[in-house]
Amino acid sequence: MPQVNVEFDEDTVRNLDRIAAKQSIRRPELLRRTVRELIDAESGGRELFSAPLQEIRAEDLAHLAREQGAAGRELSRLRVSTDRREKQLQAAMAQLADAQAAFERDVVAARERAERKFREQLDGELAPFRAEIAALKNELKAAQLDNPRLDAMEAELKRLVASPRTQRNLVLGDDRMLSFRFLAQLGGLLLLIGGVIALCLTAVIPSWGLFVANRSLDGDPGMCRLLEYRYGRPDCQVPALHRIDRTPPRSTPAAGGKRR
Repeated sequence: MPQVNVEFDEDTVRNLDRIAAKQSIRRPELLRRTVRELIDAESGGRELFSAPLQEIRAEDLAHLAREQGAAGRELSRLRVSTDRREKQLQAAMAQLADAQAAFERDVVAARERAERKFREQLDGELAPFRAEIAALKNELKAAQLDNPRLDAMEAELKRLVASPRTQRNLVLGDDRMLSFRFLAQLGGLLLLIGGVIALCLTAVIPSWGLFVANRSLDGDPGMCRLLEYRYGRPDCQVPALHRIDRTPPRSTPAAGGKRR
């Protein structure tokens, strides 16, 4: 196969490589296409790198007309179908709205019927209680009319409510030490009164007197000294296990006399 060698400068080679890389072909293929285009243009009598004019045939025009007519008919059919579906959708939405309104009316009617039935049942069950309450009110009114004491009590209560109230307070003053002193004196007085009451109760309640005597004496020797003081008997015997001191009880001058 014959081969043609051509020399170019570096700029031309770089531009050829750039164009070949842009079209994803190699440099020899780019040169072959360029030469073939030059020969075809010169043979066909047209400008270089210009597309040849194609002849429009009647068959192509008829085919395009048929396709355009089919596309128009399909578009019209789709438009009619869309309009029909839109009308169906609007009718369905209207039916849905009517159904929803009817359902809401049914719910309201059912609630009213249930409330009315519940109210009737409640009134029927509460009727005896209401009758009893009315009877009690009538009896109470009759009792108020028959009993003059209730009228007097009501009049007294009204008088007490209308009369001014007197409030009595104990003010200790602003002096804190004086207040403490008063409270201490009051506490001492209360303790004294309590002691006197406790001593008086010993004579009234024997068990309380025994408890006070037992708590006041210092053990068994004290009990023996009480017996000696009370009865003049020096022969009180304390068990050895309960003896606290070894001091014998004091004796009196006379066995039957009283201790002075």
